Amino acid sequence: LTSAHDASTLDTLHSEMREHRSVLIGQSGVGKSSLINAMIGDTVQSVGTLSAKSGQGRHTTTTSVLYRCPQGGELIDSPGVRDFAPYIDDPRVVASGFRDLLRFTDDCRFPDCSHRAEPDCAVKAAVDDSHIAPRRYQSFLRLYELTETLRAERYG
Repeated sequence: LTSAHDASTLDTLHSEMREHRSVLIGQSGVGKSSLINAMIGDTVQSVGTLSAKSGQGRHTTTTSVLYRCPQGGELIDSPGVRDFAPYIDDPRVVASGFRDLLRFTDDCRFPDCSHRAEPDCAVKAAVDDSHIAPRRYQSFLRLYELTETLRAERYG
């Protein structure tokens, strides 16, 4: 875990990167450029402000740039990706990537609950009781449905 605002985590990252060429890849607005600036020790990449509406970062990097780190190693800042869909073979595995959902899955009535339409689903109840943010649940549903679609395309 690394934060542009925590020098001790940056030291650990520096030691891992020394003697290597590394690239930062991730979704738009998550802080890749802020991390680059902290690693280089200078404002070499422009960073945007957080959106007042969503509280999230905004897409600012438009091209990939290679930087040489003062502590050794090289770091490439890349434009963010807007959509990210990892290949998941089994849609039932999707919940394991959502820690906030995962803590409720053992309490579902059915051990193979998809957390979408089954009765006595603890995940859906946790959303209704505000223990899981509706936005997170919607992200889970979109990834679950995407996984189902890709699986159907692959296996027919």
